[in-house]
Amino acid sequence: MGRKRPRKTQKETKQENEELTTALETLRSLVNIEDFVTELTKLAEDDRQVGRDVVTNAVKASLKTGIDVAEIKESHIDQVMIRSARGKRVPKQKETDQPTAITIPGSAFVSEVIWVMKHHGIMQSAEERQKARGCQDERPTNTFGAKQFFSYYKAQKIMPDDQLEQFSKSISTPLPMVLRLTGTRTYTPEINKQLTTRVELSKNLSPVTWISGSTRAVKMPHSLYHSKEEELKSVNQWCKDQHSLGTAAFQEEVSLLPVHLLCPEPSDLVLDMCSAPGSKLMHCADIMTEKSLARGTPITGGIVSNEIEKKKARQILPGRLKRGHASHIIVLQSDARLLPRFIDKTMNRILFDKIICDVPCTGDGTARKAESLETWSTHYGLGLHHKQLQILLKGIDSLAVGGRLVYSTCSLNPIENESVVAGALSAKFGEVQIESISPSSIPGLTTQPGLSSWMVPDEDGVLYSDCPSEKEVLQQKNWRSTMFPPTDANVSSQLCRCIRMLPHHNDTGGFFVTVFTRTAEAVPDEDEPVPILPRKAQQDDNSAMVVEEAPPKNSYKLGGMRNAKLYYELGSGVDEIWKQVRTYYDFSATEPNDLKHLTLLVQMDDHDRSKKKNMFTCSPGVLRILRSYIPNTQSNFVVVSAVGCRLLSLIKGNYLKGQTDCQYRPAFEGCRTLASISSPLRRVFLSVDEIITLLDQKSIPLTQLSVQPSPLFVGPCMVGLSHQQLDGDNSIWSDLWLSCILLSHKVELNVEDHERLGLLKLLTTVFKSGA
Repeated sequence: MGRKRPRKTQKETKQENEELTTALETLRSLVNIEDFVTELTKLAEDDRQVGRDVVTNAVKASLKTGIDVAEIKESHIDQVMIRSARGKRVPKQKETDQPTAITIPGSAFVSEVIWVMKHHGIMQSAEERQKARGCQDERPTNTFGAKQFFSYYKAQKIMPDDQLEQFSKSISTPLPMVLRLTGTRTYTPEINKQLTTRVELSKNLSPVTWISGSTRAVKMPHSLYHSKEEELKSVNQWCKDQHSLGTAAFQEEVSLLPVHLLCPEPSDLVLDMCSAPGSKLMHCADIMTEKSLARGTPITGGIVSNEIEKKKARQILPGRLKRGHASHIIVLQSDARLLPRFIDKTMNRILFDKIICDVPCTGDGTARKAESLETWSTHYGLGLHHKQLQILLKGIDSLAVGGRLVYSTCSLNPIENESVVAGALSAKFGEVQIESISPSSIPGLTTQPGLSSWMVPDEDGVLYSDCPSEKEVLQQKNWRSTMFPPTDANVSSQLCRCIRMLPHHNDTGGFFVTVFTRTAEAVPDEDEPVPILPRKAQQDDNSAMVVEEAPPKNSYKLGGMRNAKLYYELGSGVDEIWKQVRTYYDFSATEPNDLKHLTLLVQMDDHDRSKKKNMFTCSPGVLRILRSYIPNTQSNFVVVSAVGCRLLSLIKGNYLKGQTDCQYRPAFEGCRTLASISSPLRRVFLSVDEIITLLDQKSIPLTQLSVQPSPLFVGPCMVGLSHQQLDGDNSIWSDLWLSCILLSHKVELNVEDHERLGLLKLLTTVFKSGA
């Protein structure tokens, strides 16, 4: 056995604790990353316990200093720091040895940091860090990155010099909270009524005045929204409840601008090229739905939502789609630069009427949301320029004549904005033009016109105003000739039609937006191969599915697109699923294609293809994309991850097996549509008190019902308010339907908790507040 370490005296322990406290205070006072790493490394080399203790608390100290862990991982740190973080003994180096300072590999170092954070209980999310800051309204910006940021934009002259101080001050303050209200629910008038009748809401939530039309938004200062006062906490909770219920969505004010300028119509086929996290996607979907409801006409168009990241495309966006109850959206996973061409059965290419081109960017316009500007660098914009230009060119290529494309970024950098726009305009000159944005379309909103000249930084940060020779461009690692101001006067003269929003003008984030209009068709490419339709697609014009022989597991073709899930278009009356659901719910249509501008799609189970998992509805525009064909050279670049609005779901396991004639229960998001195409056979009407009890307890015994369901049956059903309570102002609740299962002794609710609790609060407020 090794010799035991001698026990420390009380004096030694006290002395080490004092040293630890002093060391941590020193770390907290440092705001420069180089100083932080230097001090941390020095302390880590200390072979005493205090050195190890300091390292294990280093990440916690870095959070308090505002230093980003992502920056630490790229720094040159002595490997002894990592070993000490785990409490391992490190042999002391000889004076002749070379120092062990190395660049820690990113993934390895991050895993070590996460281990330390979890082991000591100091893992913090962005939300927790924001909560820890409380209502702090200012953040320090006296870092190297911030100084470079302000110097760069002063040189670019994105604003007059006399506004630089205001700009600098606004960057240091958090953004206000903005809530966009949706008009897609029939009970939206009740939400609008609460905004005016509830004192705490009308007092603290102010309208976003420049938005007109069907979109409505309210905002609240950051310090008030996060206040601990009871009145303001109730406003905070109300906003969260509306977001959970789907009657509102948190969205930054400048993020409302692209869809507002796009002006989508219910008949438009829209493409959202880079959708995640989905705020602009749902804003566009809501506007189309609101216009459709106001005019009493169905949505005949659709939205193709595209996202490259797997998690966002297959989890986040389908979740937003589900909450939005939208049947006119299809979600694809694809690189926007490689988005394929969709070919219909007549061999014509499908083009889009409207396109949202909100490209990936450095996001320095969102500095008010970030904790610091320390990691900012001119290199980031240079690295993204070509990718942004490729996405924009692909968007223009997919735009129909007379169509509109809105290009936007949350960056202030002309390398990501004007130079990308100019590059696309030069490449497509004669086919597109920049549309002027009328001040009347955004009344009261202060904007800056686009730049016609700017400077391009090299690797050392030196700015160049004129485009050098081609040879000099090639010598620079990140330079491209399209980064420099255009020499063609026809191109540069249009750049002033772009608009840039600065944080200090409207108390918003920074933003850039340009509206393109397609004026002429593209010049045909003679080298482009002519697509040849698969044999099955040529023979069956009504099929939305093309399955190759012996497809690999979980890999199918739906309209020529690779798919992780298999959907097929519900066929004629001989289809067993159609027979089952039509008989049980007593559909008004005798055939699937007789439904009101809706198409039914069935999703097959991933593990058992004989099981039909869910049934969805989609608009004609979405079906047009599903029935399209993609050339073989491009079919591997796109995956379908979600389609339309879920109407019915297969009841899991053996639940109700043998007790009911239908194994498909209504989905909450599809109840309203299901009620419109079916008879009252499977509807159960309850009083307000009974529905509130059902939402609160997730079930209600039949003995507690004032009126028993007639006829009495066992199986899936839809629950709504009784007709006696839908008179006058309460008529807005006539389209509120809940997905339930009626048993011999009770009614069970099948609604997710976030929607259930939101509805419970809303109904309690409306019907019980005066009681």
